[in-house]
Amino acid sequence: MAHILVVDDESDIRDVLKDALEQLGHFVQTATNGREGLQRLMDHPVDLVLLDMRMPVMSGYEMLQSLRTTLRSEVAVLILTGYASLDSMFKCTELGVSGYLPKPFRLDELEGKINSCLAGQLPAPSSLSRATRIKLTAREQEVLLLMRQGWTDQEIADKLYISPNTAHNHVKRIMSKLDCRNRSEVVARSFVEDVFDS
Repeated sequence: MAHILVVDDESDIRDVLKDALEQLGHFVQTATNGREGLQRLMDHPVDLVLLDMRMPVMSGYEMLQSLRTTLRSEVAVLILTGYASLDSMFKCTELGVSGYLPKPFRLDELEGKINSCLAGQLPAPSSLSRATRIKLTAREQEVLLLMRQGWTDQEIADKLYISPNTAHNHVKRIMSKLDCRNRSEVVARSFVEDVFDS
C-alpha cells in the first residue's frame, strides 16, 4: 500500500488511474498540472509520482525540475506520456526518473512499472537481462543510436547505406528484442537502461 500522486491534465486518465490504483490498495491523490502537483507534494508527501509530460500551466518536465532542484525531493517518478521528444526524455533521465510508460498503456503494464518503482528497482536490471542486451547486434546498436537522434527509417538507410526496408526491419527487431511497442518506447528505454555493449 503506497501513497501515489497522479499528475495529468486529462480528467479521464486521472479518474481511470485513481480508480485502478485504489483498487490495488494504494492511496491516491491527483493534480491537473505541475504547479498543482508540487503543491500537493508540499502538503502531503508521497511514495511515487505518475507524471504526464504535456500539461498547461506547468509541464511535467518543469515539475520534475522543481521537484529535484527546489524541493530537493528524491521521490520516485514514473513518466506517462503519449509524446516525448528525445531531448525531453534525456533531460528527464538526467533529473532521475524511475521509468517511462508510453500512452496508451494497459493497466497490467502500469501495475508492473509501479511495483518496480516502489521496490526501488530501476527498469534496467529487472526488465532487461544482460543476455537480452547481448542479442542487439552491432548493426542494431548503430540503428538504435540513430533512432535516439530522431532519424526516420529512410534517413537511417541513407546513413548506413542500406535499403529503407532493411532499416525498417532493424527497427522492428530492436522493438521486439527490447519488448517495446513503438519507437518512442525503444528510445525511452535506451536512455534508462544499459542496452549497449560496453
